Amino acid sequence: MHIFVCMKLALWSWWMIVSCICNVGMKKLLRRLATVTMALVLAGTPLHSSSVFAGEMYVTGGGVGEVSCSSFVNDMATARQVGFDTNRGFAEMAPWWQHTLGFITGYNMAEPKIRDLAASARGHSMESMRVTLLTMADIHCKTNLTSSFNSALKSIRDQLLPTATWN
Repeated sequence: MHIFVCMKLALWSWWMIVSCICNVGMKKLLRRLATVTMALVLAGTPLHSSSVFAGEMYVTGGGVGEVSCSSFVNDMATARQVGFDTNRGFAEMAPWWQHTLGFITGYNMAEPKIRDLAASARGHSMESMRVTLLTMADIHCKTNLTSSFNSALKSIRDQLLPTATWN
């Protein structure tokens, strides 16, 4: 869990405990102190991760987006070795696939002119789309090992835009 979320939860818990235990006079003072402390912490912490795509109108946060491409390439190699359709192969790729689906879904919803960014990759099944998109990410990541997985998603987006279905 993100350290700032933990800090926020700890401060909120502290405030709740103080408000239940303390006497009325001290309670008022400690509540004010807790409120001021919480306000300072909340004001000084970001609400989301920074985007790696400078100048873009969306942000990414959490998930495996900030994990390095080299980790993705290693997981992809393991999944290929044990088989994508096996439980282990699917488990290796599940976080990457879920993050990719989230990115595609979010992009489809955020861009008013796009109906389906991954229309050309969809094929006849979700399985063919999974293999297509993860292979595209693998190709990008193999040549950009120190980049984040989000850079692979941006590359996929750039490749899919010409074939996307538009509203």
